[in-house]
Amino acid sequence: TDFASKYCVDLVHELFNEFSRSENSLRTISLLCNILNELIKTSVSTKKSKIAPAIDYVSNHYCEEIKHDYLAKLCNFSPAQLYRLFKDETGKTPIDYRNRLRIERACLLLRDNELSVSEISSILGFDSIYYFSRILKKYTGLSPTEFKYKKD
Repeated sequence: TDFASKYCVDLVHELFNEFSRSENSLRTISLLCNILNELIKTSVSTKKSKIAPAIDYVSNHYCEEIKHDYLAKLCNFSPAQLYRLFKDETGKTPIDYRNRLRIERACLLLRDNELSVSEISSILGFDSIYYFSRILKKYTGLSPTEFKYKKD
């Protein structure tokens, strides 16, 4: 927003003034934190306005099949627009984003050692244990068995 941008510019000017005096480092750090906080809020609100419904859906349904058409409808974009915006804002495609969430969860479950690799694959919605193994290896460099018994 224009107000947030102007506020950040004002804070940067004030920060430079503080640096030139360099007597009050606590005040300088405080100003820097305020600038970063404003930038984060602005960034989050921009992302939220564009693809938040899609990100939320993928985050809450990562064990399920994800349809690009459905994600696009959630955000009122065409599938091509959603794909481009999703990749621009997250650095990942929707499927890659979902797979990363699945693998993060898989890593926790594999370390827990209570479930078999097959059970974990099934719980996380992978079509087959072979696909699960391939995706895990892509993200971690390890097969499920290697990961499960890896010493940290």
